Amino acid sequence: MASLVGLSQAPETLYLILRYLGYHDIYSLLQTSKSLYPICHLELWSALVFDHSNAGTNPDRIIEPETGYLRFRDAIFAIGTSGNGFQHTKLLALGTSMFEFGLHDFGLGKSLIELLENGKLAPRAAHLHFDGLDVIGDVGNEVTHILLGLKNYSKAKTPGEFCIALHMEIASVFRPMLHLFDVEKITKYEVSLYISCPSRLVNQTGNPFRMRYQPADDIGGHHHMVELTKALGPMVNLKHFCWDINMSHASRKKFQITDFAAELKELQDVFSRMQKLESLVLLD
Repeated sequence: MASLVGLSQAPETLYLILRYLGYHDIYSLLQTSKSLYPICHLELWSALVFDHSNAGTNPDRIIEPETGYLRFRDAIFAIGTSGNGFQHTKLLALGTSMFEFGLHDFGLGKSLIELLENGKLAPRAAHLHFDGLDVIGDVGNEVTHILLGLKNYSKAKTPGEFCIALHMEIASVFRPMLHLFDVEKITKYEVSLYISCPSRLVNQTGNPFRMRYQPADDIGGHHHMVELTKALGPMVNLKHFCWDINMSHASRKKFQITDFAAELKELQDVFSRMQKLESLVLLD
């Protein structure tokens, strides 16, 4: 087995090892040897992941909501003014728990946006994962603050300096929120259509955060495809798109692609204009 000192002299090998370690293991290595400190410190802060749904992330790198959010907020208060550590962050991943009502009192989202605003936190990528249930009722102001703060940060960057990966359930929930995103920076978009779910959220008031429940039987394939087409139109730098049509057997007959020839043609036209599209996936 290679010695710790030897690993410090082979940063490429050490980096490959660190990629598969959790926070606790990296922190232990960081304290073991001065020669390991620089690369361990960099890797420790390379990604801030507040998203259990991010399948591409080491589960041991996910900051737990109930306890981790409070501790991380306190850490921001303690070291945020110096910016030490945050300068190494390349990925900021915000999942459904970040937008849940019960966690808003933690003030973590507000603290993260303040770091973006003062330049202490400067990620090169953001992964956002939330569904319609995250934007219901009184949580709107918190969600708006987080997304607009991220949008303002994104607007100051070029497409080569910053990109966004977005996962959202039901396209009709996303389109009224387009003004909260720097849409041109979205390079990956995953959308799900869960017709088998008992209900969904719809907007009738003009406020994207004032939703009401509507039975799943009222979800029309025509409406979904129209909303999806309109949402995709401004995404001129989209590289990866995934459309997950997850339906029960009973609901499958309600959404037949062959029944929406005109809508499908418009959707195909949108994709044909995307010069940077690399992958298009349909899951059923």
